[in-house]
Amino acid sequence: MKVIKRNGRTEELDISKIKKCTSDAVKDLEGVNLSELELDAKIQFRDGISTEEIQKTLIKTAVDKIDIDCPNWTFVAARLFLFDLYKKVNGMNRYNHLREYFEKGEKEGRILLGLKEKYDLDDLNAYIKPERDMQFTYLGIKTLYDR
Repeated sequence: MKVIKRNGRTEELDISKIKKCTSDAVKDLEGVNLSELELDAKIQFRDGISTEEIQKTLIKTAVDKIDIDCPNWTFVAARLFLFDLYKKVNGMNRYNHLREYFEKGEKEGRILLGLKEKYDLDDLNAYIKPERDMQFTYLGIKTLYDR
C-alpha cells in the first residue's frame, strides 16, 4: 500500500513512522494513552492516502478527546499540530539553524540581502529552544498559527 508524501512522492506505508509520531506526541504526559489515540483515530488506510490526511486525522482525534477529566489531550493535539507545521515549513520534524531560514528568505526575495550579516546568528540561534514548543496547548498554538 502506497502513501503520498507532502512533496508528491509516493512510498510504501510505514506504520512505524505513524507510531513514532504518536509516541512522541504522548511522551511524558499523564492520562493519555498511545493505543487509545491510534485506535480512536480509525484511520481508513487505502492505497494513495496522503501523509497529511493521516496527520490531520490524528490531530482531530486528539482534539476530540480534550476533556476536563483528561486535560493533557490538549498537549497531544498541540504536538501533533506542531509536527504537521514543522513538515509544512521545512519538510522535517526539526528546526533548522536560523542561518538556513535567512538564506532561504534572501533567495526567495523575502528578506533583504545582507540582513543576516548584521546579526550574530549563532548567538541568536542558541536562544531558540525547540523543546519549549511542547508547552503549547492546542488552543495556544492554533491561535498563534491563525494569526
